[in-house]
Amino acid sequence: MRRGVVLLLLSVTWGFPSVSHGQSYVVVSSDTLRAHTTYGLAVANIAPKTQHFRFEIVANNQSIASAATVDIVANGLKHIDLNINELDTEASYMLQVWDASKGVLLNASTVACSVRSYVVLFQTDKPVYKPSDKILFRVVFMTLDLMPIQEAAITIFLTDPLGSRLKQWSKAPLQNGVFEGRFQLAAEPSFGRWTINANINEQTYRETVQVEEYSVPLFNIGLKSTPNPYMYCEDKQIVLKLSVNYAQGGAVQGNATVMMRTQLENYIHQQKEVARKELMLNGSALVRFPMSLISPDCLEDRTVWFNVVVRELTTNITQEETGTFTVHRSLYDMEVLDETNSFHPGAPVHLRARLVSISGRPQPNQIVILNYTLRKEDLSMGDPVPQIVRVKTDTRGVLKLSFNTTLDTVAIDVFGTYRNRTFSLMAAYPKYESNEIDYLVAHTSQAYYRSKHQVTINVRNNFRTNRIFFVCFCSGMVCDSGVVQSASFQKFHKFSFLAPSLVTQDMVVLVFTVKNDGAIVSTIVTVRFRLQSQHTLTISATRVDEISPKYSISIGAGNGAYVGLFGVEERARIISSGETNLSWNKLHRALQSSNTLQDAAFLHDSFKRVGVLLLTDAYEPDVGPVFNVQGRVGNIFEEEEAPREHYPETWIWESVRTLDQRIQTIERALPNIGTYYLMAFALDSIYGLQITKPARLKYTKDIFAQLHIPRSLNRSDEAVGHCLIHNYGASITVFVDIQPNLANTKLVLGGGETESIPLKLLFQRVGDVKIVVTLRISNGSIVDMVQQMVSVRHKGIARILEDARLIHFDEMSQTELNLSVELPKQNIIPDSGQLSLSVTGSFPNLHEYDLQPMADSSHINGSTNVLFFQTTLTIYEYLRNSGLLKADSLAKFSPLVEVAFQNQLKFRLKGGAFSYLGYDVLDRCGSIWLTANTVHSFIRASEFVHINDRNIESSLNWLQEQMLPNGSFKESCAAALDDAHRMEETELSLAITVLTAFLNNKHSSKYTNLRNRTLTMLLKAPMHDVYSMAKIAYLLTLMKHPARLPVIEQLNKQAVDSDGAFRYWLERQLPNKEPSKRDTETTAYALLANINEGTMASEEIKRVTQWLYKRCFIGNRFIVTAENLICLQALGVVAKRNTAPETKLLLVLSSTQSLAVNETNRELLQTIQLTRATPRVRVSIKGLGSAWVKLSYKYHMP
Repeated sequence: MRRGVVLLLLSVTWGFPSVSHGQSYVVVSSDTLRAHTTYGLAVANIAPKTQHFRFEIVANNQSIASAATVDIVANGLKHIDLNINELDTEASYMLQVWDASKGVLLNASTVACSVRSYVVLFQTDKPVYKPSDKILFRVVFMTLDLMPIQEAAITIFLTDPLGSRLKQWSKAPLQNGVFEGRFQLAAEPSFGRWTINANINEQTYRETVQVEEYSVPLFNIGLKSTPNPYMYCEDKQIVLKLSVNYAQGGAVQGNATVMMRTQLENYIHQQKEVARKELMLNGSALVRFPMSLISPDCLEDRTVWFNVVVRELTTNITQEETGTFTVHRSLYDMEVLDETNSFHPGAPVHLRARLVSISGRPQPNQIVILNYTLRKEDLSMGDPVPQIVRVKTDTRGVLKLSFNTTLDTVAIDVFGTYRNRTFSLMAAYPKYESNEIDYLVAHTSQAYYRSKHQVTINVRNNFRTNRIFFVCFCSGMVCDSGVVQSASFQKFHKFSFLAPSLVTQDMVVLVFTVKNDGAIVSTIVTVRFRLQSQHTLTISATRVDEISPKYSISIGAGNGAYVGLFGVEERARIISSGETNLSWNKLHRALQSSNTLQDAAFLHDSFKRVGVLLLTDAYEPDVGPVFNVQGRVGNIFEEEEAPREHYPETWIWESVRTLDQRIQTIERALPNIGTYYLMAFALDSIYGLQITKPARLKYTKDIFAQLHIPRSLNRSDEAVGHCLIHNYGASITVFVDIQPNLANTKLVLGGGETESIPLKLLFQRVGDVKIVVTLRISNGSIVDMVQQMVSVRHKGIARILEDARLIHFDEMSQTELNLSVELPKQNIIPDSGQLSLSVTGSFPNLHEYDLQPMADSSHINGSTNVLFFQTTLTIYEYLRNSGLLKADSLAKFSPLVEVAFQNQLKFRLKGGAFSYLGYDVLDRCGSIWLTANTVHSFIRASEFVHINDRNIESSLNWLQEQMLPNGSFKESCAAALDDAHRMEETELSLAITVLTAFLNNKHSSKYTNLRNRTLTMLLKAPMHDVYSMAKIAYLLTLMKHPARLPVIEQLNKQAVDSDGAFRYWLERQLPNKEPSKRDTETTAYALLANINEGTMASEEIKRVTQWLYKRCFIGNRFIVTAENLICLQALGVVAKRNTAPETKLLLVLSSTQSLAVNETNRELLQTIQLTRATPRVRVSIKGLGSAWVKLSYKYHMP
C-alpha cells in the first residue's frame, strides 16, 4: 500500500540554509491519524552535529500508539513511517518529538484521529427495488490512494428499514478489493430505506437503497428547450419540444396540458402559475410561451418550472412530469481559475479565466476585452484610469492576464467583456496590512495539465533566497516533492515535476523556504488536471447480427484486474435521487474529506490549509490581520436535479478477471426492446480504480406487446390493466393470447397503429400470478412474448401476535421453551396466517436507528424537540450499556445532541422557563413539565456538548419559583394544560417529573428546600395510583431514601403474572383491560426501581423484560414515544447486567430445523417460516450467552 501520509522530502544534498539563531530541526507530518495505516513524518537536522530523535504517538492515557528512534547527521534528513494499528476514537493523541540522547521533550502537537482509513464505494444494480426482487451490489474497498485492499477483517451486512440485520457475510471474500453480494427480497418485505453496511477493521461505511411497490410507467415524457438546449432571456419566446413515447418505443397519441410556473417575487421557495397550454399530441409537439412572462427585464437568471400532464388516447391513462429550466441573462460566462480576493502590493498578479458557453463548453480563439483598475490610497489625483487589454482565448477557452502592482496599490478590480456582457473577474485587496512582511507567490505556467506530463511552477518572493522546497499532495497524500537550489540568492525560482500517472483530483502544491533567521515563509498553488477516466480499461460492444438482440462485448484491462460490468436500461440515467453506479463524481465526494483545503481562518497559514503539522524551533512570523474573503465556488450553469421518475430493470451484472492484458469476450442478449447502457470499472494494484464511459446499445422490433398492470392487488379485488400491441412495420394480422385466460383475440394493425386490450384482473388465490402475452402471426410463428408477475395478497389490515423469551446462560446450560400465541376468536381472514420463529443474539438492535428525520422536524415545537433530545440520549445510553456502541455511531451522537440543544434554546423564555411555542410567538408562556424535562436533558447532555451552567440554573430557579406551599406544582399556561390533559399528567406525576431534574447532579445541593418539601408531599400522597407509585419508587431508589423499601414492597404486590412467562404492572387493574402505553411506562419504572434496590430475583427480572420487549418492539420495530424511551432505558439496564464471556447457542426445532447464534452472527436476525396448524412451537436450547427467541403470527383482519 502506498503511504497514506504527508511526507516532506527535503534535499539532503543542499541541506537547510545556514542559520544564526540556533535552529536545529524541522518536522513536518500529517495532522490526522488513521487506523491501520502508516503515519509519516519527515525530520531535518539543521544543527552542525548528529542528533538523536525519538518520535511518539501518545494517547491522553499515556499509552504509546507507535514510536520510532532515528539518528540524523548534520544537515541531513530522514523520513519515518510509524505503523498505526487500532485507535481509540474517544482518546486524544499527540505527536511528541524527543531528544533521544538527553530524554528531553523538544516539541509536541495534538493530532486529530479520523475514523476513516479507506475509500469504500458501493454499486447497486438499481436504486429502487420492488417485492421479490434480488438486490445485487458490489462494495469496492481501496486505500486512500485508490489501490485495492487485498486482505482485511471485513464484514458485510444488510439491514431493513426497522434496523434488523437480515443478512450477513462474515470474513467477506474480496476479489482484488471488490466484494459481490446479493439478497433475495421477500414477497412482502418492509418498505422504505434498506442499508448495506460494510465494516472493515471496525470502520463502517454505508449505502442505502429503497424498497417500494412500483410499476414501470406506460410511457416516457420528455421536455427540452428548442432550437437551443438553453433558454435565453432576450429571446421573444420560450419554445419547448414535448416528446411522449411508449417505454419500448413508438409515439403516444393523446392530449397534454403544460403549465408554466415561476418564483413569486421576494419568495424564492414559493411558485405561481403564469400560463398554461392544452394541445393534441401525436408523439411530439411544440409548446410556446412569451418570454416576457418570466424575464421581462433580463436583469438576472430566473428559474422556471413546467408541469406536464399527458393522457394516453387508447387507455385514458394519465401521467405527470415536471421539468426545471433556467432562463439565463447571458449566453456565456467567465469562470475564474485559482480565484483569489487578495494580492501582495509590489508583486505581479496573474489572472486566468475560462470563457464558456451557457452549456459549459469552452469557447476557443475568442477576443475578450479585459478592463483592470489599480487603485491607490492617495485619491488627490482623482479616480484611476482603467487599463484596457484585448486578449484571445486559447484552445481550451482560457484567457490570461498579467500585470504589475506597486507598493501603494490598495485595491484591484478586473472586468471582462464579451459580446456586450460584462463579468466581474477580480475584486482584490492587500493580503497583509503591512508591506514589510515577507511572502511567496506561485502560479502554474498552464491552466490545465494531463497525467504523466511535466508541470512547471513559477515562484516569486519579495526577499532573496537560494532555496525553495515543495511538496505535492494528490488526494490528501504526497505524490511528489523536492527542492530548488539556486547558485545565488534571488527573488524568482522555477521548478518542474512529472505529474503522476493516476490523478483523480486537482493537485495542491505546498511551496516554502526557511530564511537565514529561521523564519518560514510559504504559499500554496493548485494544479488543475484534465482528468482521464481510464488508462488500460477498454470496453466495446458489437451487434452479432442485425435482427438478434445479442451483442459481443470485449473487455480489456490490466493484468489480473477485476472488471465489474453493469448494464441497465437507458431510463436509469434519468434517476437523480441516488447514484447507484460508480462514477468519478461519486469518487470525488468520497475523497473530499481528505483533500479539502481548510477554511479561511487559516488562509495565512499554508501548512494548516494543506492539512499538515509543522513542529520546529524555527518560526512562522506574525503577519498581522489577513484579508481572507473567500472566492466564489461552483458553476452558475448547474441546473436543479430532476425528480426521479423511472425504475428500470438490470441487464448485465457480471465480473471478469483479465489475464496478461488479453481481451476477454462475452456474448449477452439485451433482455427487452429499448436502449441500454453498458458500463464497467476495473481495479488492480498497478492502475488503481478505472471507470469507463458508458456504451450505448439498442434493440427494436416492428411489432411487440406492452403490459401495463399493477404490481400487486388484493385477493378478490378487481383491477383493470392494459395490454398494448404496437405495430411499426407494414400492415399485419396478429393473434394475441393473454394467460391465464385473460384474452384471446385477433387484431388487424396498420402501419404505425397501436391497439389497447383491457384486462380484467380478479384472482381468488394468494401468491404470484404470471401474466404472459404471446403474439403470433398467421403462420403460427411467435413474433413477441412478454410476461409480468402480479402479487396477489390478502386483503384487510395486517396484525402481529408475538411471544418473546429472553435466554441468558452465564455458563453452559440447556433448556426447553414452549412458545405460543392466542389467536383472536373472530375476524381473521381465512388462510391469512403466517407463523415464524426468529432469534437474535443481541438486545434490540438500534445502532442503525435513523435519528435524522426526527432532527429535521424537531424544531416544530418545544415538546417535539425535547422528545428528540431524550431519544438521542436514551439510545446512546442504551447502546453503551448493552455493549453495542460502535466508534462511528458515537461520532454521530454529538452533533445530534448539539442540534437538539440549539433547537431547544429557541423555546426558552427570559426567566429560564421553556415554552411549547417558539420565540416568534408573542403570547407564549412557560411550561413546568417542559422546563423540567428540558433541564434534565441538558444535564444528561453535558458529556457531549458544553452547556453553560447559567442555562441550567436559571431553569431550576424558575421551577423553584413555581412550587406551591405544599411542595406541589401546577401548570398555569394554557398550552401546557392542554398537553398535560392529553398525556394524562396528574399533579402528583408532575411533581415527580420536576423533582427528577433536581437529583444527582452538581446543582442539587442548592435546592435542598425544594427537594425536601416536594418529597414530603409525595410521601404523604395516597398510593392508589400504580403509575405514580412506580415513579415514586424509582425516584426514592435514586435518592437512597429510607422509604423506598416499603413503597417497592407495596408496588410489587400490584404486579400481574401471565402464562408463567411475563410479569407487568397495570396503571388501573380493570376487568379485561388491555395494556396501555401508560402501563408500559409503569412497568419500566417498576423494573428500574427493583433492579436499583436488588429486590427482584433474576427470573422475575427476565419475565418483566420479556413483557417490555413485546410492548416496545412489536414486529422488531421501535416506535419513539416518551413511554417507550423509559422502556428502552430499562432494557439497557438489564443488558448491562446480562453479560457472558461469549455467545454460543444452538436452537433446535426438529431434526431438520435449527438455528445457531455465535459471536459472529449475534446481531443477525435469523428467521424460520413455519407451517403449522396451530401457533405453538417447542424449542430446545443449549449453550452459553444471551439471545431473544420470538414466535410471531401475522394475520389479516377485515
